[in-house]
Amino acid sequence: MSSAWIIEGNLPAWRRCPSAESLAGSRLTFSVLEAARTLERREGFMESLKGAMAAGALVGELKRNLELAMQLADRAARMGASAGDEELTPSVVKARALFQLGVIAVGQRNFKEAVRFFEQSLNETPTQATYLNMAYCFLQMKGWFTDRTADAIKALERCVELDPESELAVLAGKELARLGRL
Repeated sequence: MSSAWIIEGNLPAWRRCPSAESLAGSRLTFSVLEAARTLERREGFMESLKGAMAAGALVGELKRNLELAMQLADRAARMGASAGDEELTPSVVKARALFQLGVIAVGQRNFKEAVRFFEQSLNETPTQATYLNMAYCFLQMKGWFTDRTADAIKALERCVELDPESELAVLAGKELARLGRL
């Protein structure tokens, strides 16, 4: 029986193989172990992918529900329905649904779409949160598209005008100061 010393690529130490048959067997074992490790990594990746797909499905379901809420709000507005509560008017419900669609688009880093949703929301019911989020999108788009800093400043100023004493106005004011506008 002959003996041979070999180094395997990812093995942690030298291995002594007493014969050619053992050498072939050790390489087969090594290949099986590597295949098992690769499969384990792939399974971990697949679990991550499944999680991402599930999150994507939830976002898709949320979008469908928000679109349904907007349709119902439009139908209620056409019928002249009023809940008697300013927080539940069709315009407010639609504005909130559009705002949430904008937030989803921001999470997906689709700032152009987010701005579109925020603008539609503002047409229904202007809120400080919508102006502030729209300004954020304008600032994030800087360098990707045309410079929208002037639009961001207008949105921040409008946010402050709506309620100068609120927390959102303070945040908008800080951003305006950072941009050299206060």
